[in-house]
Amino acid sequence: MGAMQETGPLQPGSRRIKRQHLVPVPVIVIAVVAAAAGATIATASRAIVALLLRLPLPLFPGHAGGTYYASQLRSSAIGWTVLAPAFIVSASCCWRWLTGPGPSLGGSRRAQTAIVFTLVALVLAGTNLIPRQRTGDEPAYLAVARSLVRDHDIEVPEIGGLLHPSPAALRRGKAISRHAPGMSALLAGPLALFGEAGIRMTTAALGLAFVWILLLILEEHTGEDRALPFVLLVGITFPVVTYSGLLFPDLAAAVAFAILYRSIIQKRGGILPPTLAIAAVVWFNSRYVLPAVFLAGWELVSLPSRRTRRLLIPSALAASLAFMAWCNLRWFGSPSPFAAWHGMPHMTSLSNLIPGTLGVLVDQQYGALVWAPVLLLFPIGLAVLAKRSVKEAVAVIALGGLTVGPGLLIAQWYAGWSPAARFFVPVLGPLMLVAALGLEWALDGRRWSRLTAKIVTGAQLVIGFGAAMIPGKVFGTFETASRNYFLDLVGRAIHVDTTWIVPSIRSSRAAPTLIHATILVGVWLLVSVHALRTRPG
Repeated sequence: MGAMQETGPLQPGSRRIKRQHLVPVPVIVIAVVAAAAGATIATASRAIVALLLRLPLPLFPGHAGGTYYASQLRSSAIGWTVLAPAFIVSASCCWRWLTGPGPSLGGSRRAQTAIVFTLVALVLAGTNLIPRQRTGDEPAYLAVARSLVRDHDIEVPEIGGLLHPSPAALRRGKAISRHAPGMSALLAGPLALFGEAGIRMTTAALGLAFVWILLLILEEHTGEDRALPFVLLVGITFPVVTYSGLLFPDLAAAVAFAILYRSIIQKRGGILPPTLAIAAVVWFNSRYVLPAVFLAGWELVSLPSRRTRRLLIPSALAASLAFMAWCNLRWFGSPSPFAAWHGMPHMTSLSNLIPGTLGVLVDQQYGALVWAPVLLLFPIGLAVLAKRSVKEAVAVIALGGLTVGPGLLIAQWYAGWSPAARFFVPVLGPLMLVAALGLEWALDGRRWSRLTAKIVTGAQLVIGFGAAMIPGKVFGTFETASRNYFLDLVGRAIHVDTTWIVPSIRSSRAAPTLIHATILVGVWLLVSVHALRTRPG
């Protein structure tokens, strides 16, 4: 891994960097032990399940002999064998790289980047090896992908129930899902070539691609020594480590919007990737049409001296939307981008805005700030970004509002049976850029702000480890409980109802619950403003 480099004379406000290994020997020992434990569990999975079957407890209902559970345990243990050591080493790197005595890692820039992306790839591969049940919208996306491979169309004759048929299509005698076909089209090729393994490789590759583009975005604002450890932190924790194993289209959209953000807002990179990205992203979800139109408009008015490029991206979007209108007219009887959802009244309402906004922020099961504590530094980071570029800060707010806003108006603002922060994931690139600026601000500050940075980083890693090792538990304790699984465990251990601390808006929209959530959000914003005022630089 190399060693930390010694520095020259101290600059004002800096800390002396001592020579030390980035990954201590005890961490390496723990990683090796974790790998050995996973391998042992995988080897002895049948014996373990057989032993548990002898206990007078209904541990394995519905599966005589426990063969199914033995295979699940074996697959999970194989995933843990890869995941746990990689995560432990990655977490050590993040902690010492971001909050330790020195911010730099020995070796060339290329070697550092290779180390980071190898670790992220191992973590994503490990968590993708852990079995998980396809839930929510995933069966629909998978069914359409199989139809594309088998019949070369998006109709699914057996559609119904969990496959979410479109009422508009059913009225026309067509069995078509109400979900956009973009994610299914992305999965169809790998599914045809490699089966389930192809799907897992594709979803993991999306996570890795997002981390790479995030690195390019961050390098425009943060130092190189901070960009790499931050993308490592993001790549191994929630939501990337969770959504890179799911069939939801949100991470694919995050890759597309990150490319577009870097190209259109930051004015970096070539023209082909954003042209393809803006044409494709609207096919992943109708909610992405508005932010795509916004970005195309930004491109149209911000490059007056480059007429060809100025017109290429908006033209690609217009052509894609025109083709979509033709398809929707055939499938659903309307050219509207929202045609698949026609005939489903009461899906959106302004009355959902307040509980939706509070819920996606601080609900204990679905709140983004609960699962990704690094986003707590977003207000500070936004102020830092605004000081450097008001236009870019405005772009982040507008892009985030147009992407997340429509989801807050939906009756199921929590996006159904899905992990937290689903509506935030498509704009994860800009969000994490701002969070990184906030973390950098805190790390370069006084003792209290550095302590805050350490708490936020540590919490992000701890929660990320749980989300990676037990991926199914990011959906909540039970379907009817509407609680955070890990908070619930802590609450049971200390005999405290955790909803008294972190509200459960998913299960209650009563006034006291909303007031509780409003107080939490208000305190968060007030503390952020106070921090900026006490250290305006």
